[in-house]
Amino acid sequence: MLWATSYEDKEKFVQDHFSAMLGIPGPRETDLNWGALNLLHFELNHLEAPFTEEELLEAVRQSPPDKAPGPDGFTGAFYRSCWSLIKVDLMAVMNSLHCQRFLNFDLLNRANIVLVPKHDGAENLASYRPISLIHSVAKLFAKLLSLRLAPSMRDIISKCQTTFIKGRSIHDNFLYVRSMARRYHRNKTPMLLVKLDISKAFDSVRWDYLLTLMEHLGFPTRWQNWVASTLASSSSQVLLNGIPGQPIVHGRGLRQGDPLSPLLFVLAIDPLQRLLHLATETGLLSRVAKDRTRLQTSLYADDAIIFIKPEKRELDTLGGLLHLFGEATGLRTNILKSSIVPIYCAGLNLDEILAGFPASRTSFPIRYLGIPLTVTRLKKVDFQYLLDKVRSKLTNWHGRNVTLVGRLTLVKSVLSSQPVHTLTAVIVPKKVLEEFDKLRKRFLWAGNENLTGGKCKVNWPTVSRPQDLGGVRRP
Repeated sequence: MLWATSYEDKEKFVQDHFSAMLGIPGPRETDLNWGALNLLHFELNHLEAPFTEEELLEAVRQSPPDKAPGPDGFTGAFYRSCWSLIKVDLMAVMNSLHCQRFLNFDLLNRANIVLVPKHDGAENLASYRPISLIHSVAKLFAKLLSLRLAPSMRDIISKCQTTFIKGRSIHDNFLYVRSMARRYHRNKTPMLLVKLDISKAFDSVRWDYLLTLMEHLGFPTRWQNWVASTLASSSSQVLLNGIPGQPIVHGRGLRQGDPLSPLLFVLAIDPLQRLLHLATETGLLSRVAKDRTRLQTSLYADDAIIFIKPEKRELDTLGGLLHLFGEATGLRTNILKSSIVPIYCAGLNLDEILAGFPASRTSFPIRYLGIPLTVTRLKKVDFQYLLDKVRSKLTNWHGRNVTLVGRLTLVKSVLSSQPVHTLTAVIVPKKVLEEFDKLRKRFLWAGNENLTGGKCKVNWPTVSRPQDLGGVRRP
């Protein structure tokens, strides 16, 4: 590993890295067979209707008031407070863009990229998540488009994908995968759970593929031109120690921080399940369930899980399909970082079966979407990560230096929310909940983990109740 120590070396390294990652990709030598995928053609002409002042005001209202601003320095709070003064000029800008007048839009479609570490001790650029702080006008235009598109996503996107779609939940994915895995285990059906790792998902989507996909789905020409012009005029500068680098003109990918990017990404990855379904229908892959309506794939953004039979031919076919999909779309699967969990595969020669598919092999329990997943009953040790997460927060807060009212606020608004995501999907053992309550009580009454009964001013059931049901407003 080469270490960059001086500012100049770091600047060059960062500039070269993002120029290569976001620049124009090579020519696309592979494409999907759109006719065979049999995509539905939707009636989406309403997407290109003229913008209204009510739509723009809703976009302003939904813009977070205090998020970090883009290069222009204007936040959502400015647009809210000054709406009556700027609405006429702002509508003129949006109407001009509606008429596809994108000349010099590149001057507004700029962004500063902030590198946010994915974990403590990040030492290389792969350990940082690039978040784009986009010019407020370009961001409002993208927000307008996302508000238009969002209601139609439920019809366009398959049921196996739940992220960014109203009426669907992340827990739907978890519960479906768990029920399928437990069914195979209960019925003694050998199966492989394949968890895919898609490299640099948002940053690698090919624009030519995305625009072709939208054409096949029935998106009107004006909408396609809006998206194409927005993508083609985008540029970014990476902030290093708060100093912007040289502008990087984008040639691929979707900016993280753009309101429209999540919906475009969901559109881009959805044909993966269609490709696997086509392979199953044509006999390239075996059917994993007798019920034809059962899905083989679960997608939550780029978190993909596929069930497949433990046969070498099946895995070779899957590897070929993933390679084809990656070449055509830019969404390449990193097989080495993917994982396989065998279900009831005792007695099978997995070394031979997995020889051509070099994913790491693991066993239950695993973590899927941040929740422990297994085919049997979960134990206390499976939730240790949740307790450790709470303890790490207590250590950082230095509770003795926080007032009692402040500690009550932290307990109710932060600590109590930590297990909600997990509790929504799984039954947590009583001992884990008791340990969790102990941590909350100790922090509230003592500011640390040492607590004696004399320090407790109010019994815990009263503290836990909502205020309108007699809970503690302040000790």
